Amino acid sequence: MVLRTPTGAVAEHPDHQQCAEWILPYQRAVLRAGLLTTPAPASRDSGLAVLAALAHPYEPELAQAALTMWLTGYRLGTQHYGSFVSGLAGFVLGVSTAATVWPELTSLAAISRSRLVAWAAGNPWQTDSVDWADYDLIRGPAGTILQLSADPQCSVADLLPPAEQLVRLSQKPGFDGLRVGVPHPGESRGRNLGRINLGVGHGVPGVLAGLTIAMRHGVVLATTEPTLRAAAHWLIQRSFLDELGACSWPTMYLAGEPNPAVCQQQVWCYGTPGISWMLWEAGRELGDEQISDFALAAMSSVCRVWDERRYLRNTTPGSHLTMCHGAAGVLAIADAFARHADHADSACLRDRLLGYLAGRMDEVAELAKLDLTMLTGASGVLAALQAVHGGPRGWLIQFGLR
Repeated sequence: MVLRTPTGAVAEHPDHQQCAEWILPYQRAVLRAGLLTTPAPASRDSGLAVLAALAHPYEPELAQAALTMWLTGYRLGTQHYGSFVSGLAGFVLGVSTAATVWPELTSLAAISRSRLVAWAAGNPWQTDSVDWADYDLIRGPAGTILQLSADPQCSVADLLPPAEQLVRLSQKPGFDGLRVGVPHPGESRGRNLGRINLGVGHGVPGVLAGLTIAMRHGVVLATTEPTLRAAAHWLIQRSFLDELGACSWPTMYLAGEPNPAVCQQQVWCYGTPGISWMLWEAGRELGDEQISDFALAAMSSVCRVWDERRYLRNTTPGSHLTMCHGAAGVLAIADAFARHADHADSACLRDRLLGYLAGRMDEVAELAKLDLTMLTGASGVLAALQAVHGGPRGWLIQFGLR
């Protein structure tokens, strides 16, 4: 694979363990921040464990110390069963990734995974007046499917209960089963009440990702394939061309509400990059070129009008850099499209975003002092950069990527 470095030079990266040298000092800084920071429970996910495993070939002692700090942060347990925000599924992926480097963690990974599988087998989710956690990728069954599928020994039985929940909710007319019915404080969750979320993290695209991966691993219910196809076409029907000519989606859907003139957020969580990837993967799984071709065209439309000043918003410290709402997430998506779909527009966007992040690595190091997570913190930025430069990619599954 040929990539452009931040200086513009072309470099070969044939070794899947290789990491570009310019990344290493920042990786070291983020790991050291992990030794000095005791994050709040809500600020934990797989991030520091994954980064420690990625850094082990270059900084074995520092990586070991950072992993120990990560494990210490979970000494009081997880807060829920989801993928991010101190959830058990995120812990399972983190400790399983670390176990590939530190085999003594294998038993802990297996025990934690068994606990997650047993919990999911009880079908603990609601089917009426649902909350995000009853279906989504962040705390819900869509994310559980993604995390469990990362295990090479993943079985159909492991994935069946969360897949059944996604199918149950998605079969209601108009996808009303995914309409949020639980009021919550806070602007974003309050606005979602009575609406269907269209973000990857909390909405229909995340459900699409969960069902796609379930089918890929052999979960074939009588209604799985038609549900996945219907969800993909429902999403396509919700799209629109904004005033810039970009194929876009609103963040939430309620019949009769107008679409924005210009989509102000084109990232992993909300907007075309994340949605288009989930559509492309679904189309590939279904063998439906109409869906896959639409996804590629949608991604190209955003690549052509890309503007970091418009789409990457610094609403919280470092949010313009991160996997969830920032450059790292779009970089990972563009890289996935370039690798797996041979998508030239995405390859150009990938190179541009490499330069964007390379010029802001001091900001990433500062972000590490506040947030070390994979979702909204510095670990995700470093992991994405290393993946683009030929590093391990297994951790990407928690974002529906590969």
